[in-house]
Amino acid sequence: MVNRGQLAAELENEPWMVTRGQELGIVPQRTCSKGWSRTVADELAGRVGELREAIAHREGLGTRRMAEEVLAPATDLAIVAGDVPELAGRGFLRVVGEYSGHELYSVRDAKTLSAAGKEVLAGIVAERLEREARSSAQWQAWCAVSLPPDEAAEHIGWTRGELEKAAGEDRITAGPGGRYPLEGLQVLAADEVLCQRVAGDRLVRSDEAAGLLEIRPVDWKLVVSAGWITPATVGEARVGRRRRIEA
Repeated sequence: MVNRGQLAAELENEPWMVTRGQELGIVPQRTCSKGWSRTVADELAGRVGELREAIAHREGLGTRRMAEEVLAPATDLAIVAGDVPELAGRGFLRVVGEYSGHELYSVRDAKTLSAAGKEVLAGIVAERLEREARSSAQWQAWCAVSLPPDEAAEHIGWTRGELEKAAGEDRITAGPGGRYPLEGLQVLAADEVLCQRVAGDRLVRSDEAAGLLEIRPVDWKLVVSAGWITPATVGEARVGRRRRIEA
């Protein structure tokens, strides 16, 4: 029996090439769990050149490794993964397989990319950089006239929940990045009826309620006891280290 390391040594290849050859169907599967028979190993030894050529022809990488390890060093361009399918779509890279549902692109094609291919790739990169610059400018312009949710709510003296409720009622619409337009916030702040409703729906603690009515907390308890008002919810507040009171 000949194991993988021994077979690779006899073929003067790296062990990974034997494994890759198996994956591609170029190297037969093991004769048994321990490796290949001497007959199979000898037959493969007589086809070393053919095996290397077949593996090289079908060797592929995914988009990220292809961009970082092959195309970028070969062209001195700022290649990213998304540029690889673009180049393949224009006929300069073959798809030679797939791994975990992701396409693999020919390493040989990338390493022997023609002058025309390099020119096309440079154009792909330039187009992408132009799109990114345009998108960045649009984002910066939007940020100048909008605010993120928490800041937007604070801008008009509301809570985030109150703002999101208004958005749910289609009184304002969040844009890119979940940001709210300043113009829309100004419209909300100018709507006196809406602002009164928002303020009226807010919950206050018992001590705050007494303060609003300018009465003592003990008097507020009498108001509640008389049934003149019903708490919307009941909670507790810590007073000192050991005492809790209803709030």
